[in-house]
Parts: sequence; structure tokens; C-alpha cells
Amino acid sequence: MKKLPVVAGVATALVGLSVPVVLMMTDSADAVSGRLADDDTERTIACGQAQVELNVDKEGNRFEVDGDVDNAKPGSTWKVVLRHDGDRVLTRTVKADVEGDLDVETLRPNTAGSDVFTLRVKNLDTDAKACKVTISR
Repeated sequence: MKKLPVVAGVATALVGLSVPVVLMMTDSADAVSGRLADDDTERTIACGQAQVELNVDKEGNRFEVDGDVDNAKPGSTWKVVLRHDGDRVLTRTVKADVEGDLDVETLRPNTAGSDVFTLRVKNLDTDAKACKVTISR
């Protein structure tokens, strides 16, 4: 196989019958830790058929915190709780949209020491256990 040309952090390869494929290059340590290039940290877990994602993005002296549930049953009702350093900072009951997605977001101050964010979601339409994902920054 030919060597792949690398231009500005992007490698391009031809696969099969000249179908272009673009591969993004990333630092392997960042990829393993869940940290993205712009000081963004993301964790995703399975929760039944759904995927739960917590994303924490450092913006100056504060954090933009985003919690998502994807691939849930459309119209299903979820209780969403976000904690910052153990304190409840957001509680919402949200219905999944027609695509089975829901989203909550908030801005939080950067506190002294490590900041710990925990997203807990529970599908209120089922007897399933709640799902929890945590990021420490």
C-alpha cells in the first residue's frame, strides 16, 4: 500500500475503487483520556439502547457543560440531574425529540482545585436503573 500523504494534520487515503477517506490525526494520549484538542473533555456511556454523553468545555474562567442522550425512544421522558463538585446545579425532566435525542446545557464557574461534573439520567418510562457519567477537570 502507498504511504499516505499528510497535510496539516489530515491524512488522505484512497480505499477500494478510488473512494476518498479522510482520517483526522490526533494525539493518542488525548484520544485515550477523552480530551479533545480545544480543552474539551467528553465521556460517553451506553444506557440501555441510548447513548449518554457528558461534554465539559473550558471557556476562560468557566465551563460549558453539555449533557446529551442520543438514540432514546422518541417521546420517552427522562429525568436529568447535573452535579458540580457534588452540588446539584441542574434538574430537568425532558422528553426525547422525534429522533430520540435530548440535550441540556449550562455554564459553571471554575472552582478552586479540581472540578467534578456528574450527569445522571433516568428513563422515567421504564424500570431501568439510572445511568451516570463523571468527568473530573
